[in-house]
Amino acid sequence: MTLKRNDILWAALAIGLAPRLSVAAKQTAMALIDHYNQVTGRCDPSVHRLATLLGLNEKTIRRTINELTQEGMFHKFSHGGHHNTCCYQPIWTRFREIILDWKCRFKEGTAPETPSSKRTRMTDKLTESTNRINLLHRLR
Repeated sequence: MTLKRNDILWAALAIGLAPRLSVAAKQTAMALIDHYNQVTGRCDPSVHRLATLLGLNEKTIRRTINELTQEGMFHKFSHGGHHNTCCYQPIWTRFREIILDWKCRFKEGTAPETPSSKRTRMTDKLTESTNRINLLHRLR
């Protein structure tokens, strides 16, 4: 995926606004974005380097990287090499989604959705659709 203008700025803003990320995960994400090479598209700092730069232990870095991949902000690829090096690919569209969600919530003054509220809203839509279908069948 090609980097669009201001994607790094939007990523930094999205990381700061992401409601479910721990502080350590936000720090790790910012460090990964800072290590992203815009020319080559590579981002492959070692866990040891991230831990040293952030003043965290390596176990915490591994946990936060898993947190970031679960949130859909980064893809993690192992590419072998010295000490099984990993490459991290930012998912720019996910950062844009977070910003769009923030802008909507900012206008509406609403809280971020939790997974359970999303599930409830989807269930409500499914129930509403089922009721419409049943009504159409009764009218025929």
